[in-house]
Amino acid sequence: HGYLKRLSNKTVVASDFSTYGLKEEDRIIFYEKVNTLNNLLVLTNLGNYAIVPIYKIDESKWKDFGIHLSDFVELTSGEELVGAINVTDFNIMNYVCLFSKQGQGKRVVLKEFEVSRQSKTYTALKLRADDELVGAKLSNGYKDVLLITRRGMASLYSENDVQVYGTKSNGTKSCFMPPMDEITSFALVEPDEDVTLLANDTYIKRIHVADITRTSKKNLGKPLFNQMKTKPYVVHDARTTSANDELFVQDQANKVVLERIAEYPFTDTKEGFAKVKVPNLVNITIKKSEVTNSEINKPQISYT
Repeated sequence: HGYLKRLSNKTVVASDFSTYGLKEEDRIIFYEKVNTLNNLLVLTNLGNYAIVPIYKIDESKWKDFGIHLSDFVELTSGEELVGAINVTDFNIMNYVCLFSKQGQGKRVVLKEFEVSRQSKTYTALKLRADDELVGAKLSNGYKDVLLITRRGMASLYSENDVQVYGTKSNGTKSCFMPPMDEITSFALVEPDEDVTLLANDTYIKRIHVADITRTSKKNLGKPLFNQMKTKPYVVHDARTTSANDELFVQDQANKVVLERIAEYPFTDTKEGFAKVKVPNLVNITIKKSEVTNSEINKPQISYT
């Protein structure tokens, strides 16, 4: 819902997530150790972005809800956060990848988001009236894009096929979809990585990127899982993960539970999802955040 909360290291160490202050029907989309000299690049469903200096976010108590983004910038009715990036340095050569529900996509050089006036929102992706931004994720320029649609189709191709534009452009068509379909989530991946998918705020699927069929952005995507006919799986979160990563699970008592991703086995594209084992859950997100990184190495290229 747009609440920002800064916590001291002492508070985090001494606290348990079961007592974490979170509004009903809200979810954690960013949780990361940061420096007060850093900036938080936040992006909304309406394709806008704002820069919030970390030091301006008041330190909160564990059970507090925190301060709302509208205390820093003016928001439109119905505008919600869909992404947050911890920016350590705007000069790092990273790209922010943006995709909309209707399939518009682009990459923007991180430096393009730097502004001197931080009291207003700016355009990150120009959208049509009936379109929304799905999310924003960082890349080093050497990853693949995995786009996932409402019908469970996946398009996997090099991010170099996603053109680089400025913040004010509307990008280009990122995949072929029939009119009744839309993008619901995406991830930036590498061939030797694993990706975790969350669907319907209830289900989880882990899959090796190598098991996903690559497609051209000009062609219809391939099925990513065995889809249910009566109550279809709709993926709302997708990220590369390791065995040590966890889920944020909010239950009906408004408590946050941490669930290990490694509890769930890998499956292929012919299989469906597993139900998250936490009882009475309300929503689930992957406990992993976007942080700028100047140490991401280029892939090793062999000419032998």
